[in-house]
Amino acid sequence: MKGDEGLIKILDESEINSRLDKYEGRVCCNCKSDETYIESNGTPHWYNCSCGKDVCTGYLCKRCYASPDWRYGDLDPSSASGKGFIGQQIVAKTYWVDDCNLKMNNFHFYVDISKISEYGYAEVKTASLIRGMWQIDTRRDQKYDVLIIICMDDNWPWRDVERVYIISWKYVILHGTGITIYKNPSRTTWIDYNKKKFGIDERPFNNVYHNMELKNCKVLRNDK
Repeated sequence: MKGDEGLIKILDESEINSRLDKYEGRVCCNCKSDETYIESNGTPHWYNCSCGKDVCTGYLCKRCYASPDWRYGDLDPSSASGKGFIGQQIVAKTYWVDDCNLKMNNFHFYVDISKISEYGYAEVKTASLIRGMWQIDTRRDQKYDVLIIICMDDNWPWRDVERVYIISWKYVILHGTGITIYKNPSRTTWIDYNKKKFGIDERPFNNVYHNMELKNCKVLRNDK
């Protein structure tokens, strides 16, 4: 139960084990995890799955149950999840690596992009330009090698990738739960001060975006 120490530390270890014993053998139908999530009051989280597949295990873990669109890989392109997936595809195709969500058939996989030779495993955040700035939420509790930020323009559908930043995980966690980047800053944030350190050439990413056939992507719905 890596990452859940804060939730379970108030429970006696023997009590935890007795609770988990009752749920031994349960496997999430979507992500195939056999991890039982425990709330601070000791309540284990497993949910019934009724996907209808022949290989259905009958159960969903808390993470997969919480977001049906991601669970079934069915994304509205204009939604936050759909836009995030597009950003991941930009990165995956630029570096010729796998999008882990697709490869593992798990849209809550712990890392977005498989290993990039120059950087390691990557989490991708995609942001639209809104009121002259890009705002990125970094609250997700996970560990990766680098965070890749794809800064898109203020149109929809997007026309261009305007900026790209690559930041080490250790540096990200030093700066709280969010990153704000100003396009033409009258004031600056830590990432604006370090633009030369973290910013990379956006043109390869922009070229990939312009050549992506998103209309034919089976994950993205085109009915909205």
